[in-house]
Amino acid sequence: NVMQAQETMQKHEKDNSFLLDIAVGMSNEFRPAFAFKGIYSHRYNHNFAFGVGSGIHYNSYELVESESYSLDLPLFVNIRGNIKSKGMNKVQPYYSLSLGLFFGVVKANDEYVVSVNGSDPYQRSTIAYYDGLFFTPELGININDFFIGVEFLYGTREKEYHTYHLSN
Repeated sequence: NVMQAQETMQKHEKDNSFLLDIAVGMSNEFRPAFAFKGIYSHRYNHNFAFGVGSGIHYNSYELVESESYSLDLPLFVNIRGNIKSKGMNKVQPYYSLSLGLFFGVVKANDEYVVSVNGSDPYQRSTIAYYDGLFFTPELGININDFFIGVEFLYGTREKEYHTYHLSN
């Protein structure tokens, strides 16, 4: 009886897990993008786990006069699981779906001075960042609970343009 209780406790502890997710990729402008996320989840069975997560998302931008970057905070819910495969025990395909909100922490910024045909110069500012809803589907391979996959980020990217008139 003691042995059975220990096995049950170990299995129960494994149902709750913390997943560290590191993503390296590129934006739709072919600029570097990185994500570092933590997901706390509960596994209901081999094919379904539900969790919540947060982290930091880095995205680089090539703006009008310079290169810049944004750091955005994602808050999301996540479902993931293995896709059933007969005859595969240690290596299985998996799926993951995340849905959440982005909050801008550091916004990409570019400031430059414009003068058209000798007119009074004015300063333009461009600000870029992710903000609002996002959806991230992912497919990959699970090798002994080490996940290697490809994810796509569909989110709301914002670009703001501001003009400031310079006085002499």
